[in-house]
Amino acid sequence: MSKRITPFASRYCSTLDRLKEAIRRKRPGLLRRGVVLQHDNATPHSANLTQQWLQRYGIAQSVPTCLGPGADWNITYGTQIGAGWDTT
Repeated sequence: MSKRITPFASRYCSTLDRLKEAIRRKRPGLLRRGVVLQHDNATPHSANLTQQWLQRYGIAQSVPTCLGPGADWNITYGTQIGAGWDTT
């Protein structure tokens, strides 16, 4: 099976480029301390192009393990989205 670059992944990586630049301008030093992105299994998030982009910039990702119908989104999402971000 050949690996394809989806247009959504390409656009998502462009969005990540803009996000990275905005963080660099508005919150100097944050990228050095570390950033964690929370992704699900959406095609743009799991595409090879996106994974390569994250590896190139050393950005970790957190994938929630309990996304079933009984998951408490307030607890799961709220506790993981702040990981690695300085909110003070």
